[in-house]
Amino acid sequence: EISCSLVGSEMCIRDRNWTMPDYNGNDDMLEEYTKQVAKYLDTLQDGYGIKAPVVLNLLPVDGKTWYCKLSKDDYISLYKKIQDLLDDEDVTNVVYSYSETYQPGKNLMDRYPDNKIDVINVTYLQSKNAIDLPLYQKSIKEIVKQALPFAQDHNNAFGLTTGVESIGDSSIFSETLLTVLKQHHIAYLMFGRNQGEPIEEHYYTPYPGVSNKKTHGFMEMINLSLIHISEPTRLQLI
Repeated sequence: EISCSLVGSEMCIRDRNWTMPDYNGNDDMLEEYTKQVAKYLDTLQDGYGIKAPVVLNLLPVDGKTWYCKLSKDDYISLYKKIQDLLDDEDVTNVVYSYSETYQPGKNLMDRYPDNKIDVINVTYLQSKNAIDLPLYQKSIKEIVKQALPFAQDHNNAFGLTTGVESIGDSSIFSETLLTVLKQHHIAYLMFGRNQGEPIEEHYYTPYPGVSNKKTHGFMEMINLSLIHISEPTRLQLI
């Protein structure tokens, strides 16, 4: 999978995801796939031909996709190979990001490809069927403890993609996340995708009309002056 975030004068405009096929060592297939990605990136420009800068997450490590089964060395080699192929296609509007999904109890950054990386993103989401708020709070602290110093040591920006599906309790915003934002410099904070009807509870930030229990903590967090809002579900520290 490859995901990208468009960055404008404010922050993240929208996200796009591509499922990368297992090319099984077929370099022609890999090159063709990379060319298609390059063509799409080239279309991201305004009426004056100025290209939009893109944060590009190559091969996000989620523990599920086929490339996560590669050895560490093979994964890093593939990551760098795709970078070289995009360079060959004269892609100039990307900032490369290493993205990893946090799994409680496991160390982060083991597969970090130290090659032209400017951003580190860590994703941690809880589904509505497995809400564990004490574990969420503990995990956020552990993510910051591991990933932020690593990012600083490598001169990378550190961003966090997180959330609890259906929210559960809005204290995750006003206590867990707000505490982290006050204590640490985090380049951006993004939440999981809201989708469907509110009654289905497939959301990570409050929909209009949800109970105050799920809204109060979120409003407390976004009303702080240290947070810049570019879209309802994407925040950036300034």
